[in-house]
This record gives sequence, structure tokens and C-alpha cells, in this order.
Amino acid sequence: MPRWTRWSGQVSTFAGGLEHAVLVADQLDPVGPQRVRLRPLRWWWVAAAAVLVVIAGMSVGWVLWSQGRGLIGSALPQARADSIRTGLAAAAGTGAALALLLAVRRQRSTEIALDLQVDDLVQKEQIASVSAHDATERRITDLYAKAVEQLGSDKALARLGGLHALERLAHDNVTHRQTIVDVLCAYLRMPYTPNTRRISRSVPDLLSTEVSPDASDSPAQNSDGRDFGRCEQEHQVRQTAQRILARHLQPFRDTKGQPSNPKFWPAIDVDLTGACLVDFAMNQCEVHTITCNNTTFAGETLFRAFVRDLAFVQAATFVGGPAEDTFTADFRGAHFGSGAWFSYTTFAGDPWFNADEFFPGAHFGQYASFKGTTFHRGARFDGALFEKDVDFTDARTRSDPGSDQDWPRNWMESPETDPMDGPSDNRTTRWNRLIAADE
Repeated sequence: MPRWTRWSGQVSTFAGGLEHAVLVADQLDPVGPQRVRLRPLRWWWVAAAAVLVVIAGMSVGWVLWSQGRGLIGSALPQARADSIRTGLAAAAGTGAALALLLAVRRQRSTEIALDLQVDDLVQKEQIASVSAHDATERRITDLYAKAVEQLGSDKALARLGGLHALERLAHDNVTHRQTIVDVLCAYLRMPYTPNTRRISRSVPDLLSTEVSPDASDSPAQNSDGRDFGRCEQEHQVRQTAQRILARHLQPFRDTKGQPSNPKFWPAIDVDLTGACLVDFAMNQCEVHTITCNNTTFAGETLFRAFVRDLAFVQAATFVGGPAEDTFTADFRGAHFGSGAWFSYTTFAGDPWFNADEFFPGAHFGQYASFKGTTFHRGARFDGALFEKDVDFTDARTRSDPGSDQDWPRNWMESPETDPMDGPSDNRTTRWNRLIAADE
């Protein structure tokens, strides 16, 4: 192999190594995460490249020239011409390598510019998304504030408008549903005295609110002297709030167990502690938890096929409607998944937990407590399913002729030694205490 070929290959290898070194040096200077910055090409790089081309050509030519000194005759001019030609080829190869280096650098610069453009576009999109989210949140906050302000109005129509505005806001914004449900529940927890036309006159003393069974029920006034029209308006507003809750808590599951109601709000917690609710209906509703401690339920209370994980209905009062034979609460088909507490609750009428041809009995999947509960007209538990323990300790029932007395298995009535005071209907009143059958 001619020596000039080996020298040409070494020069090309040197130029390629120089190109690789420059690229590595450029990539080791990042600007921010996953960004590369190419340093500006200095003027001395041009001068150095020109000098390198000259040195490469002269070095190769000189080496080959010096090797041809021992030649004589016609071989000497030929060797010198070859050395000059090889030197020029080496210089041209070095220049070509440097030109390739510049082309690679230019291509890399173009790629980095495109990457920066993509990064800038993504950043702008993120900023636009954040701005849109902030604008949406501000709009939601404004609508929420206006709706809550309407709830505080003294005009019934304004309060109704506030309720429907909150309903629409919750339906369109999943993350705000629980907050808006909490607002609706807070409104229902506000102090309220129902019209005595809507509650049973036989048990006025069971209500935590002040009502008078002997007061006038004329169109001008309600039983406690307040303006009858305003009382009815507030009643309609509260009924609307109750219906909004029920409308969005009913999944109406299909044969595959999937909700078919597009307006269903899943996994909602309902807190109605201390509220006064009239004709409260939650049929076929599903909630995560419901808390009704110290709550007064007036009129017909319907929890048919109601499903909830946890239920706290402690120290509550269930009062029937104005008719004497009105039941107070219907729990047929209800399912209590993880526990139900009805401790120290008072039922003015007979609650229905039983099974019939329309609904199965109430299903208690875990512990159920009726400790200290008072049943003024007995209760219906025939067909109710208790998978775990049920506690009726200190529970009492009034044993009147014709009253329903269907208790869970292993629980029975025992006469009270000291009858408890209670409403009298001019009949002999006898109170019994519920005890376990093995006592």
C-alpha cells in the first residue's frame, strides 16, 4: 500500500475524531431540562481550520517529498509530482472533513431549533390550558357565589333559582358535586318549623320545633302565627332542595348493574344532622353515607330500595302525616351495607322494614343498632334480613290493640315495670321493653 494512502487515512481519521469531539462538547452544554445549546462558531475556528488544511497538505507532501530524495532518473520527478498531488489531496480531504463537520453542525442546529419550537409550542399549550382552567374556576366560583347569595334571599323565587343554579353547576363539574351537595344539605339543616297541617296532630310533643295543635290553620295564618303564605313558600323551596338530592342520587341500574340515569351522582355523602324534613323521599337512591342524627322527619318518609354503605340515624324523630293511620317511615327494600345506627330514635308510627309482594325486606349487611329506640305504634320487621348482630337493648314499644309487633328473631317484648309517659289516645296504654329471647 502506498505511504501516501496511509497518511491520507490517518488525516481523515483525525478529522473524524475532531468532528466527534466538537459534537460531544456541544451536547455537554444543556440549557434547561432536555435542551441542547450549540455554542457560536468563533472566528478562530475558521482560522484554525484553514491552518489545519494547509498543515495537513504540507505535512503529507513534505513527508512524501523527503522519501523520494534517493531516487534517480525519471523516477525522481514522478515521485515529487506524486508527493505534491498527494499533499493537495490530503489538504482537500481535510477540508472536506471540516466541511462535513460544518454540515453536521448545521443539521444539528436545525434539529435543536425544531425541538425548541416544539417545546415552546407545548409550553404555550400548557399555559393556555392553565389559563383556561383558571378562567373556568373563576367562572365556577362566581356562579357558586351568586347561587349561594340567592339562597340567602328573602324571596322564594330567588332561592329556587339559586337551588337550580347549584344543581346545574354540580352536574357540569364533577369535582364540585360533593361541595354543592353539602350546601344543599346545609340549607335543609337551617332552622325550620313546618306547618302543622303536614304533621300528625297526635304527636306534637315529639317535634323538636315548636308547634301548637290547637292553633288556627286559616289561610291567613299557620299554627304558630307566622304568615301562612311565606311558610308555604319556604316549604316549596325545601321540597325543591329535597327533590334535587333525590333526582341525582337515583342510579336506576339496568340488568347489568350499570347506572342508566345520566344525571346520577355517585359516591355522595349526605349530612342532614338536625334538619327538619317534610315528606322526605329517597326511593331507589344510592349514597356512600347518610347522617341524620337528631333529624326530624315529618309526614311520609320514604327510603324504599335505598342503598347506602353507612347510615347514622341516631336520636332522630319520625312523625307521621295528619292522618291517624299514616306510617312514619318506609324502609322496604333498603340495603345497609356496612352498618346502620338507629339508636335512641323515636318512631311515632310503625316503621316498615318488612317484606311484601312489592319489595323485599330491609337488608342489614353488618351490625344494626336500635338501642334505646322508641316505637309508639310497634314496627314491622317480618322478612327483614340481618346478616350480623342486631341490638334492641333498652328499646321500647307501646303495645296497643291492633298495633303491628313484628320483631326480628330472638327478640321479644317484656312488660315495663314503670310505664313510660307517652301520648294518650283515650285507650289503655302499656309499654313493653324489648329483650333478647335468651334473657
